[in-house]
Amino acid sequence: MAYATGVVDTLVDLGGFSDLSAPTTAGIVWEALIRHIQQPDAAFECIVDTPALANWRLRPRRSALARVRLSCFRLAPTEADLERERRVNEALDRPSS
Repeated sequence: MAYATGVVDTLVDLGGFSDLSAPTTAGIVWEALIRHIQQPDAAFECIVDTPALANWRLRPRRSALARVRLSCFRLAPTEADLERERRVNEALDRPSS
C-alpha cells in the first residue's frame, strides 16, 4: 500500500499531475495500483492525465512487473515530456517509492 501511495504522491509532486490531488481521482489510481501490485499483469495500464487525451499512462516495469513506470504516449513527445518522464521514473525507481 505504501508503494501505491508513493506513486500517487510522486505523480503529483514531481510529475505535475495536479488532478491526482483530488481524493476521488487519487483513490481511483491508488486502487488500480493496489490491484496491479497484488496481481501483476503485463497488460496493466492506468491513464493519469485527461482520459480523452490519455497522453500519460502508468505501465508495468519490465524488470519488476509489480512496479510501474510513467510513459508518455503523445505522438511527438516534446523535450519537456521526455524530461518529465525521466524525472518521475527516476523517483519511482528509488526503493522508497
